[in-house]
Amino acid sequence: NPWQPYVEALNTSYLIQKTKCKIQNKISGYFPDDLTVSWHKKTAETGVIHSIGKGKGFKQHITESRKQSDHTYACTASLVFTPKKDDHGVDFICEVDHPSLEQPIKKTTGKLPLIDLSWSPHVEEIETSTEALNTKCELRCKISGYFPEKMTVTWHKEKIKLTNTAQYKIPDIIHQLQPDNTYSCTAMLVFTPKLPEDLESEFICTVEHPTLKKPIEKKAKLPVKVILI
Repeated sequence: NPWQPYVEALNTSYLIQKTKCKIQNKISGYFPDDLTVSWHKKTAETGVIHSIGKGKGFKQHITESRKQSDHTYACTASLVFTPKKDDHGVDFICEVDHPSLEQPIKKTTGKLPLIDLSWSPHVEEIETSTEALNTKCELRCKISGYFPEKMTVTWHKEKIKLTNTAQYKIPDIIHQLQPDNTYSCTAMLVFTPKLPEDLESEFICTVEHPTLKKPIEKKAKLPVKVILI
């Protein structure tokens, strides 16, 4: 039936303790404008599914249905709350019902890990391996103590963002699980300085992580050795 709603996947992969969370999904392609959305919570320990009513620390919202060019409707449903300590591993279910459906469409987040803000990355100073022109240089930045492994690392030369090119190699980061269930890795930038200004430039490693309110930056200049010819 072409008038049935299409429900996108839920957009959340983790929760952060004591930090407001918004789980939402987009619903589109339905007609008539007669949609019902309900939210449920499946606890990690018992697997019992509870219906989320109004109040109880949860705020449910559906945007006003907007008519599309093909005369169907679209909206966004959301659930806003602040996770508590016992929400680790909880699974949220969004149930969408419409007259065109024989049974409701269900979308789930899967078990969501609860992140403690103390699991933010520790970023060491940048280490360099060479100081001369036309010699391969490795910039290394060790990062540890973080969870989850969802982390973004970017490199800049002065204000220019570097990407994987023939000149600059940025190896994929390998997250290594530690005995305390946090992760560690080494971010690297590999290149060969060709010009004197390469040796004078400042290189910046920027680390972004869900536990950080603002990115961590580490800066380094290559410790130049003058080679007399």
